[in-house]
Amino acid sequence: MKKLPYPLYLALFLGVLGIIAAGLLAGINILTAPAIKANEEKKLAEQFKVIEVESPEILEVELLENVLGAYEGLTNGKACFVFNVQNKNQFLTVQTLVVISQEDGKILNLSVNLPATTHGMDSSFEGNKFGVIDANQDDFTGKFVTISGATTSSNSVKACINLAYEQYKGIKGV
Repeated sequence: MKKLPYPLYLALFLGVLGIIAAGLLAGINILTAPAIKANEEKKLAEQFKVIEVESPEILEVELLENVLGAYEGLTNGKACFVFNVQNKNQFLTVQTLVVISQEDGKILNLSVNLPATTHGMDSSFEGNKFGVIDANQDDFTGKFVTISGATTSSNSVKACINLAYEQYKGIKGV
């Protein structure tokens, strides 16, 4: 039997190795997907507690790009919408829960979630409301307070609020 030329043998060997590796990665993904989803749901439930939204229910609406979820619930007895939005920039992905009053469209609460790769920067965002509580779509930009040393991340939060208002307008038909 004639041997394959070395370059062809090497290409065939690497191809088979790649197929095996892809199969292993797919199997690991199948095994870990439920645990990842459960962790994300747990984290979201914790964020709802932080923003003090009671009985959040998923809204069955068409979501805009980068809107991960839309919910309705109660905060301090007021009917509200909660939008789980994200903004990706060149450095990181910022995820924000924006609570908007159903009655008057004012921001009632805000929770920012930064990835663990921000090396402690998330502590400066913890509990920060960026000066926009009780602001509406027309005046929140003027009230928005950028965190010193975190301009890019602050701008991502502002973009998240804008996106939440776009989703709000779609639901309200404004």
